[in-house]
Amino acid sequence: MLMTPPSVPSARSNWSPDKGQGWNPAGLLQAAHLLSTASFDDLWNVVDARFAALGWARQERLELHRGLQEFYGQAASAGHAVVKAVWA
Repeated sequence: MLMTPPSVPSARSNWSPDKGQGWNPAGLLQAAHLLSTASFDDLWNVVDARFAALGWARQERLELHRGLQEFYGQAASAGHAVVKAVWA
C-alpha cells in the first residue's frame, strides 16, 4: 500500500537509499514514537521566532504536525518503511 504524507521532514536515519532519505521499519517506529510523544507546544517554543520570520503560522504547523503523527503512526503500525524523494 502506498501512503502519501502531508510532508516528510528531512532527518538522519538508520537507512539511506541512494540520493534519498528514509526510515526502515525500526527507524520509522522511532520517528512515530517521537511525533506521538513530543509536545507540539514545546517544539513550537523552540522554533517560534525562526518560523515566524519565514511567515509560517503556528496553526499551519500544528496541522502539519498532526498529519505527520497520523501518517507515521499508521505506517509504523503496519510495519512499513518511508522514503523521502524530491524531484526538482
